[in-house]
Amino acid sequence: MNHLSESQLAELKHMLLEQINAALQRMKKGTYGICVESGEEIPFERLQAIPYTAYTVEHTPNRELSNDCPIEEQVMTPPPKGAGEVRQRNAGRFDDAGSWDAVEEYGTSNSPATAAKRDAASYDEGM
Repeated sequence: MNHLSESQLAELKHMLLEQINAALQRMKKGTYGICVESGEEIPFERLQAIPYTAYTVEHTPNRELSNDCPIEEQVMTPPPKGAGEVRQRNAGRFDDAGSWDAVEEYGTSNSPATAAKRDAASYDEGM
């Protein structure tokens, strides 16, 4: 898990706002879409993906990613060994015509399981 803490989220919002404001300034100066490092034109597709970018991919400054975790991750216990293994092994099994047969016995909100007559064998009996 790598969730952002409140302070990390606030820092990210502040950083993005600064980058957006800088992009607006470059628009006013007529330099928007030009890499501030190389002077090359930033590809249109990159500007569509990251409209506030000031760099081409090749000249983007390296940024270290923080490994800081929110405090709650320090007290969380890991899931039991094997948790999720069955789910992973059976992934996609209910996306076929037999899926209703597999879950029908558990009933629905309008099924024999909720019938007034508790030993009803069919959907029509006891409803």
